[in-house]
Amino acid sequence: MTDPRYRSLPERRTAIPLACAGAVLLVTGLVLTWVVVTGEVTMNARDLVINTWIRDLAVRWPFLDGMGNFFSWFADSDRNFFTIPIVIVTLLIFRQWRWAIFFFVAAEGGFLLSNVIKHFVGRERPPFLDFTGDALYTSFPSGHTFSGITVWVSISLLLFYLLPRPWSTVLGCVPLVIGLMNGPSRLLLGKHWISDVVGSWLLAGGWLLLSWAAFLWFIAPRPSEQAVEHA
Repeated sequence: MTDPRYRSLPERRTAIPLACAGAVLLVTGLVLTWVVVTGEVTMNARDLVINTWIRDLAVRWPFLDGMGNFFSWFADSDRNFFTIPIVIVTLLIFRQWRWAIFFFVAAEGGFLLSNVIKHFVGRERPPFLDFTGDALYTSFPSGHTFSGITVWVSISLLLFYLLPRPWSTVLGCVPLVIGLMNGPSRLLLGKHWISDVVGSWLLAGGWLLLSWAAFLWFIAPRPSEQAVEHA
């Protein structure tokens, strides 16, 4: 019998619709990637109207700029360099190796996918800030937005299912908000085009759903095993 304080994992059969949804998001994101590659100038011109409006809000109200910097801090690649191993080691210490595999695939696989696409597309950054070197041509997709989904939303899933209620709800919502707010934060700071953020949400969301579906289908603990883990 499972402990009522803990959330039960979705049934194994839910992996199929989750995988289908993930595949749709991923393919849609790849289509947007192709559109950006083949029509960068046109995309930039269309994005610039919305980007300018959002950036002007942050310039007019500094607290929005501060909010953008606050959320962006968590998904920075330097922070992820430490965050990801710390989470994996913590899971292994508590003998949650299945969850460690899920998190590794979602986070590191997402990092690899994001960077491969970044360097393939080579999109120039918006004209609001001065970028130099390689950073100037790594706009699509937004890495912060991508890791906001594949790292921070993944952490929220860990907390939702591994901690007892109400702590799982309270603490699980924190990384969820951080992850979802990284997209808007990049627009407020003027560091990415709006289609960079949308593309990241599609690609990262697709990858996370596929990772979650694979976890549920192949290695997720079954109800009897969950009862032992929570004993």
